[in-house]
Amino acid sequence: MSFEPATITAILTAASAAVTGLSSLVAGNFRAAVAKQQAEIARLNADRATELGKVEQLKQEDLSLAFIGEQIATQSASGLSLGGSSQVLTRKTARRLARKDALNVRRAAEVERFNFLAQANASESEASLAKFEGVSGLLASFFEAAAGSADSLIGSSKSTKSALAKSPGIPKPKPLIR
Repeated sequence: MSFEPATITAILTAASAAVTGLSSLVAGNFRAAVAKQQAEIARLNADRATELGKVEQLKQEDLSLAFIGEQIATQSASGLSLGGSSQVLTRKTARRLARKDALNVRRAAEVERFNFLAQANASESEASLAKFEGVSGLLASFFEAAAGSADSLIGSSKSTKSALAKSPGIPKPKPLIR
């Protein structure tokens, strides 16, 4: 059994395209899996950021309470009346600033959570794109193989060669005006 060179070329073109297409699909699936894993890690980090923010907020509130307690003790020890307007105003301001500090810690954790969730969404998009590229690469290789095989085989068979040899060619158009 012998094959014509055009047939061998067509088979090799198809095989090469199949290997290229499959490797494109495998690479796309791998990149998609990595991106999905990155998205999952980012989501876990977002949850951790929230939990750490809560812990840090509690620490800040404890520090503030300790500071206010120390302030009261200092005012009492100095012989000042705790009910004096200046002392009350000082403690009130300290409580207000303490609350702002705690809220700033919470906001920082929320920003960090948002950033991690944005990273997770970007990774999910990257995973979808990687899968699409893999499938596109497979399809492109398939179409390249089909086109290459068709080009290799057209004109190589005996029946096509004889039909082309007998063809009178393209007829010339006749002029419309004589």
